[in-house]
Amino acid sequence: MERRVKSGRVLAAAAMLGMSVFSFASCEKKMEVAECDNLRSEGFKILNKAQPCGADGDCVEAVFPECRKPVNQKNFDLLAEMKKKTEDGKCEVKKAECKDSPPVYCKQGLCVNREPGRVEE
Repeated sequence: MERRVKSGRVLAAAAMLGMSVFSFASCEKKMEVAECDNLRSEGFKILNKAQPCGADGDCVEAVFPECRKPVNQKNFDLLAEMKKKTEDGKCEVKKAECKDSPPVYCKQGLCVNREPGRVEE
């Protein structure tokens, strides 16, 4: 009888351990919606600032927090960190319909999109 009780306790302990491992494995570290929104808001603040540059190589195209926009390398790195945090935090991102954008370059000290030329008739 004592042997049955001992083996029952062992089975119960194993079951509890299995359930706890399963529950930890199924838990995802998901960021709060307010935190996700704050990251996107900070990203837009960075995009809306002037993007100073010295040469075309200083300018790149950022895809976070939404469609492609011209930014300088410093701000691109900041936005890349924010994007990683949102991905790691499993933030829900609404897909925006983004159109193709012209290439990015440095114009008079600011990163901008190259505007397509018009054909003169």
